[in-house]
Amino acid sequence: MVCNSAYEASTPDLRACLLSPDVIYVGGGNTKSMLGVWREWGLPEVLRESWAAGVVLAGVSAGALCWFEQGLTDSFDGDLRPLQRESPRIVSAR
Repeated sequence: MVCNSAYEASTPDLRACLLSPDVIYVGGGNTKSMLGVWREWGLPEVLRESWAAGVVLAGVSAGALCWFEQGLTDSFDGDLRPLQRESPRIVSAR
């Protein structure tokens, strides 16, 4: 299943897309905005399910911060500020 195109004519089955790979890698960007979009689409719950199923979650910059409960981000007017997730972190210590 190809799940990596933002230019698809229809919305893919996101749950199936996120449970099928060995690794989910998220690039950088605006952490605050990304997490807001993820919440809108219900992705935190699906990503937690992926992680529990053994999918490796990785990333750089915003794509690294997104997996945790809190961290520093420049998503607010370019100043470094703490970002506290509204929902529980996606990964936790095993």
